Amino acid sequence: MAARQDEGAAGDAVRARPGGQGARICGGRVIHHLVLFRLRPGVAREDARLARVLAQMDELPGRIGLIRGWEHGWNLVADAQAWDYGLHAQFGDRAALEAYFDHPAHLPVLAQWEEIAELAFCDFEE
Repeated sequence: MAARQDEGAAGDAVRARPGGQGARICGGRVIHHLVLFRLRPGVAREDARLARVLAQMDELPGRIGLIRGWEHGWNLVADAQAWDYGLHAQFGDRAALEAYFDHPAHLPVLAQWEEIAELAFCDFEE
């Protein structure tokens, strides 16, 4: 499924997979995968590398069937300690999350992000 794009309160694009709450609707536990991205010095929002990786992120839910929910977008709060971009992904179980980490569609997207941003991760079960 392709991601849809909605306008956030500040007019910035917020991307979400249609039916992003699918994991909750199916019942059972949900694994939440959170990633924060801080652009490296010299990388601006207009950077072509950033445009490429964001387009590839929009494609991941259609390429990785393990993804139950997928939302990502720009931070709306101007604060020196805030991160620039965030991802919230949902998986049906820990095995699906771990398979996503090593999925051949995910690895090149991760590598591109690591070139242009610092990343922080948190995974939890609800």
